[in-house]
Amino acid sequence: MLIVRFSGGLGNQIFQYMFYRYIQQLFPRVKVKADISNYEEDNIHNGFEISNIFRINKLTTANNFDILKVKAYIPYNYKYIGKKFVNRIIAIINKRLKRKPHQFITKLTINEWEKSFKQNEKNDYYFDGCYWQYPRFFETFYEIVLKELKFKQPLDITNSKIADEISNCNSVSIHIRKGDYIGNSYDILTEKYYLNAIEILKSKTKCDKFYIFSDDSEFSNHFFKDLPDKIIICHNKNKDSYKDMQLMSLCKNNIIANSSFSTCAALLNANKEKIVIYPDKLSTETALGSMPIFSDKRWIQITAH
Repeated sequence: MLIVRFSGGLGNQIFQYMFYRYIQQLFPRVKVKADISNYEEDNIHNGFEISNIFRINKLTTANNFDILKVKAYIPYNYKYIGKKFVNRIIAIINKRLKRKPHQFITKLTINEWEKSFKQNEKNDYYFDGCYWQYPRFFETFYEIVLKELKFKQPLDITNSKIADEISNCNSVSIHIRKGDYIGNSYDILTEKYYLNAIEILKSKTKCDKFYIFSDDSEFSNHFFKDLPDKIIICHNKNKDSYKDMQLMSLCKNNIIANSSFSTCAALLNANKEKIVIYPDKLSTETALGSMPIFSDKRWIQITAH
């Protein structure tokens, strides 16, 4: 049995779903399950939402017994009075617990795992992390899985009007993520990054209108006060936040942030001639560039500062 842990917001969930489907196809005789118990304790962003938003294949969910069988890990998905307090204790215990090292797979051991598992498919493994930088997956499978990621619901009237405008011009999406990034190591994208990205796009293609997607309208208005032909979109909040991803994916070209959310929007963009500008860093500690999709000449990396 193989278990893939889902965590984080919608962007991370998409990459984790891609990996989940990848190993399903790679090992059709093996049970592959999803551990979504993390969302019982940490309902980050809008919780586990990928299956509500996309017409994806139904996930087979790992139960408590499955998780305990594969790794020494106490799941959070219990229903009882005082759950918050108990789950804090569980979180502390889980940090100290790891079962057999070869059963617990991280980014650093993924290549070694695939080689060994092909020799013995009877072993159980637990995948902890987001495998969006796994080369073999991007070389062989991600385009197939992208076809499964179709939005379930039609857009509402307000967003439908924006979608029509986006589809009928040489549109560019710009993603600015502030909110939970402010003051931490992910708060790295400067005005220079966005202005350089705009100039590069203008030098390569016609840009009729810029659609700026942000969780901070005041900041965005000030940031782009001198940019003509812009529309700032900040109305899709909470459970409607995914609609920003849907709209960004309809733009002809994309300027993305150091965020899996806008990276996924660019991946979902069906325009075969799209140009995507992305930063060279994910955070102050982490550089980008090892993901094979970034080797596509249409994906242009520039400095984040």
